[in-house]
Amino acid sequence: TDDNQGSGFLYDSGGYVITNAHVVEGSLNPVVRTKNGREYEGNLIGYSNEIDVALIHVPQLKGENPFPQEKNAESEVGIEVVALGTPLGNENIASFGYLTGVNRTFHLPPHKFKNVYQISAPIEPGNSGGPLLSLNESKIIAINAAKRIDVDNIAFSIPLKQVVPLVNEWMQYPMSKTEISSLFYDQDGNFYYEFLWSIIEHYFFDDGYFLDDEDYHNYWYDEDYWDSIDE
Repeated sequence: TDDNQGSGFLYDSGGYVITNAHVVEGSLNPVVRTKNGREYEGNLIGYSNEIDVALIHVPQLKGENPFPQEKNAESEVGIEVVALGTPLGNENIASFGYLTGVNRTFHLPPHKFKNVYQISAPIEPGNSGGPLLSLNESKIIAINAAKRIDVDNIAFSIPLKQVVPLVNEWMQYPMSKTEISSLFYDQDGNFYYEFLWSIIEHYFFDDGYFLDDEDYHNYWYDEDYWDSIDE
């Protein structure tokens, strides 16, 4: 958009693209750029502050086949994952790690993101809205959303199965521009997510099942860990 940049992925062969709501906040017609560099103006037809997910319709992408997706089952803690996206504006980047938590509650007072995945794959601004893949299953399992700003190995992703009913509803009954525009702002007239992310240093995880095993966090990018294994 004019004010923001993030990632996304094709959800359906009808030309529907999923991203985070905070990525497209303020823009009813975000530009979608494919991995091959083609750009299309999309139409924002679904938007949720409660789950931080948005749906863009790009008619020119109709007929394109989406990557396989896990829309029903919950993934297991410990599986290897890869986060795809455009971190810091660098296109088509993959980062690797583990799914280190499930059913986590991500508190960003006064907001709560419930039943999210916690991951160790490092992500940066620009990854938001991009897909999280299970390496073993070769499927998209979640939508990358945010990271802990003081460390590189704790981030959260929204399980795809959590948003499927809402996204399918938007595909059948698109939201109006007026409905979507009203969600861009909080009660004080400020952009909803602009304020929310400004206090992100105060957030914390709670509930759910997670691994607090540093080996899972350090496996992919800690040279000392690899040295200890070699020894």
